[in-house]
Amino acid sequence: MPSTKFQEPANFGTVQADKNFTVTLQVQNLDTGFFTNTKTNYYAAPQKVNPQTGNALGHTHVVMQLLAKGFTSTDVLDTTKFAFFKGMNEKAVNGKLSVVASLPAGQYRVASIGSAGTHQSLNAPVAQRGSMDDMIYVSYLPKTTTDLILMDFPINLQLDVTKDGKPSSTKLAANNNAAQVNGKNKDNGKNVDNGKNNDNTTKDTGDPCTDDKATSKPKTTSGHNKNNKFRLRRDYRH
Repeated sequence: MPSTKFQEPANFGTVQADKNFTVTLQVQNLDTGFFTNTKTNYYAAPQKVNPQTGNALGHTHVVMQLLAKGFTSTDVLDTTKFAFFKGMNEKAVNGKLSVVASLPAGQYRVASIGSAGTHQSLNAPVAQRGSMDDMIYVSYLPKTTTDLILMDFPINLQLDVTKDGKPSSTKLAANNNAAQVNGKNKDNGKNVDNGKNNDNTTKDTGDPCTDDKATSKPKTTSGHNKNNKFRLRRDYRH
């Protein structure tokens, strides 16, 4: 039976926002590279298998959905809304398939969707089995944030969201023990401008699937002197 596992990015990993990154999926027991014309052959034939190996003939996809309230949210996502979708129609090389993506700042659920050659979901020979698809959770952070934060575990990022499910602004959640300042400057740990960053920057949150620009830009500030370093404390109690 088919099985998949994301190789990169890592689960609960961090990627720089608005910059190309590679998504790699390891595929097993699926003969990839079988993809028919969606306009003429969509659901037009049953799933086929390789008579020599017994593997299904098909392809897979990667879809990324924004988690507007962060990783700890229990809200059910709307499957009609997604930030990125791409078919992986090529034949796997050494069992691996890759796509390049770019997303605005936010936290996302990244999932694979395996399909037969005529695009229906993969059929399995038994009901009691493991999932044939994989899913990971990834943070896409502005460059100024990734420079200041030593990321070795996920943070809780909260967003204001537009009607189509895209992020419109970004802010780090102000939870208890959210950040720990590891150093203070000569002004008793306060910036000369009362704790405000002098190098405030804005990041374009354009739709990753089009060239259109979003209607607003998130403003990223550290809240402390740029020379200070931060390490966020773990805030997950699973």
